[in-house]
Amino acid sequence: MVVGLAAALAVVFFTPSAYGHHSDEERITDRTAYSLGQEIFRIGIWKFEVGILDDLDVGTLTLPWIIKMANLHLKYEFEINEQWSIAPRIGFLSLDMQTIDPESPEAVFAIVPLELVGSFRVGDFTISLEAIYTYVGLSGSYESDALEGAAAVTNLQITNSIEWRVSRVTALLLHSRYLLFQDASASTSAQIQADEYTTIEIHGAIESDVVDVGNAFSIVPSVHFSWETFNLRLGVGWGNWSLPGINFVLPMTMPIPEIDFFWQW
Repeated sequence: MVVGLAAALAVVFFTPSAYGHHSDEERITDRTAYSLGQEIFRIGIWKFEVGILDDLDVGTLTLPWIIKMANLHLKYEFEINEQWSIAPRIGFLSLDMQTIDPESPEAVFAIVPLELVGSFRVGDFTISLEAIYTYVGLSGSYESDALEGAAAVTNLQITNSIEWRVSRVTALLLHSRYLLFQDASASTSAQIQADEYTTIEIHGAIESDVVDVGNAFSIVPSVHFSWETFNLRLGVGWGNWSLPGINFVLPMTMPIPEIDFFWQW
């Protein structure tokens, strides 16, 4: 509701200064190296972003705030030439489990995704390749039952995106993802109360059954419609779902829906 209200106010009080039609100037920024551009705003169901400079975007994921997970990300585009761009992206998310359940043990998750993506554009096609390293640290008092098996997990993924700009309104996309590794060790600093008199310090020894994911992948085709300010992306694919933001890869394969809509001006 908050996101919808903000979007409505934006449409009323701001005159559109950019158009979202697919073009050489207005490019899809999700999973590519491209930036929004200075003073360009984007607000939708998944995230809010603003172009601080021509090449620098700052934003936040919207849904994590529902569970009071503070988060922020930055992306900077280095344009090599008209065809090539690369962009590093860094994010930070923080979750205190006691904000969700005051009765839960003291446990704070710190999540730091580091991404590097390169995009190559030729004609109506754009090909992007991305490496995503995500560190998830856990500090506090670890109680597996109380945290329902949650553990600190670090992983590395590579993704590939292919975009075919069919028209100024329609683009066809194919996004693939492969998990190189996912590890629950060396990312935990916690205390376990063994009994009334004994406290055990744990550093990187906690494991979780859901971490063991071999050859995890996903392939998701979708279509992205872009009008003057409104964008809509729909698709469905198959594979291991990677949770947005924290990039945790689930062990089971399943249908993966793709839906997003946002305003950009």
